Amino acid sequence: MFKILKEEGKVISVRAYGDITIKDYDFVYKQLIPKFDKLITEYGRVNFLVDMQDLNSMSPEAWVEEFKISFKYRNDCGRLAFIGRKAWMDELLGIIIHIITGKTRFFEPDETDKAWDWVSAG
Repeated sequence: MFKILKEEGKVISVRAYGDITIKDYDFVYKQLIPKFDKLITEYGRVNFLVDMQDLNSMSPEAWVEEFKISFKYRNDCGRLAFIGRKAWMDELLGIIIHIITGKTRFFEPDETDKAWDWVSAG
């Protein structure tokens, strides 16, 4: 599942948690993408923080949607921060971080404030 945690200026913070399936992308397309598009129009590039520390899994169909979105918005992210356990995030997000042209950084679960400060600074 996804939940928008915070919006401030050109920064959106989202929590990805549980077992994400293709059905969860209804939220992404109906709630998150319109906000993202609005911020792109206003600021040009958007900074994005994704808290994944409670993410259990993503279905293959969900990954296909994630890749589509990442490719479509590859030039629209200034900074992209991920919070979670770096050991598995490197492997899990290895392709996405090479698609996005902005700066990408990983943060451990106890570095939430540090992640927000970094993503907000860009």
